[in-house]
Amino acid sequence: MSAISTLSDNEVTHVAEVFASAKAVMGKLPNLYRVLAHAPAALDVYTGSKGCLRDGVLSAAA
Repeated sequence: MSAISTLSDNEVTHVAEVFASAKAVMGKLPNLYRVLAHAPAALDVYTGSKGCLRDGVLSAAA
């Protein structure tokens, strides 16, 4: 039994679009998305920040 429950596909109608997008990009849905779906605002922040970090570039240390 997990301490924090994950939501099933039937329980996530409020974030179904986010789930579908993640499945299309990654080929699967990480359990973290199912946990964060309890708080849709948290899932929005997480998925939004991933895009910012993916496109970022770090310069070499001087």
